Amino acid sequence: MTRHATPALYPFLAALALGIAAQAFGQVGTLPQISTAAEMQRRQTLMTETQRSIQQSQEEAPALYDEEFADVGRQFLVKVKPRRTWVEARVDSQFYYTSNFGYTEPGTDPDPIDTSVLVSTAEAAISPTFDISGGKLNPRIGYRHQWYNYDIVENNLDIDGVGFGLNNFDFDIQTIFAEARYTFPGGDWYAFVGAEFNRYLGHEGPIDDYAEFYKEWLPYLGIQKSFSLGERSLFAIEYDAYLHVSEVTPASDILTADGIPLLTVDENGDLTPYAQLDPRPNAYINDRMDHILTVSFAHMPIENVILRPFYRFMYTDYLKGDWGDRNDTIQTIGLIATWNLAQWCQLRGFISYDHHESDDERIPDYRKWDAGSGVTLSVRF
Repeated sequence: MTRHATPALYPFLAALALGIAAQAFGQVGTLPQISTAAEMQRRQTLMTETQRSIQQSQEEAPALYDEEFADVGRQFLVKVKPRRTWVEARVDSQFYYTSNFGYTEPGTDPDPIDTSVLVSTAEAAISPTFDISGGKLNPRIGYRHQWYNYDIVENNLDIDGVGFGLNNFDFDIQTIFAEARYTFPGGDWYAFVGAEFNRYLGHEGPIDDYAEFYKEWLPYLGIQKSFSLGERSLFAIEYDAYLHVSEVTPASDILTADGIPLLTVDENGDLTPYAQLDPRPNAYINDRMDHILTVSFAHMPIENVILRPFYRFMYTDYLKGDWGDRNDTIQTIGLIATWNLAQWCQLRGFISYDHHESDDERIPDYRKWDAGSGVTLSVRF
């Protein structure tokens, strides 16, 4: 099977073959996977905090004498209504190992590359909570900045003698977001709707330092239903939909106005002017619709520790360009363990496995393991 090494097809294969000349467009092809993984991790953190703050049980008052419960029934301590907060801020650091840095297919050349990754996040938002119709409404508007750094442990600055390493693919994401979250009376139903504007910034040449190379407008919505299974267990099913309106941003003369590389790699691995192949305009080729179904089970074996195994199925429909009829699926199984060390500090560990399939034979059907840990520090006032 012949594969053309265009940005959205073989991002890191092309980068390893072309060396420095491929760095500008090498990152673009993995952005669908990167942005999805980042959003799922962020949503998981928000959901854990929401359930913890809303589904707290009442504290039972101790009996004053042996027959008090029989006389007057069980009594509960009256809790002071919490003061409304208006601003929230959080910082998060996540370090993990991934078995397939370039999202390449098993048995291809090169083989999947494993490496270490550090994802750092800083976020601030205006985020009050209001009691409405027996439920809780939480509108949020704010800014988030993320730093993606690869090859942290090995720090290999030169892979296979091509003159650069995986840390040349470090990038940032700037995000402005607005959303509204509503927990229905009883806490069993939860829904959200919102939108983000994301800018991806490169770190290394030939892209100018911190120059934009990709951007997207991202409206989304979702709903979750949870089922209590005793006092310490919860089963949940959630549906999310994300519309990615994207654009590759040419940042140097390596790309044409439509984001096509001036050089590419033929089936023999030789550098070839793109005009000798079938050009594939891809400035908007990552426009797509994600439909995500997640089922999870949460169990608290000891106080403040939550184990959450989950299964997630994502169906992606590409909407524009030559990939307008492309459909991908990603199945993910994983386990997340969180420890609420304090009201302002949460520790976590996780492991997950991704199985990706595409009905376009030019797209790698990859497999990937991720495992690592993270810490979130948050404050509200």
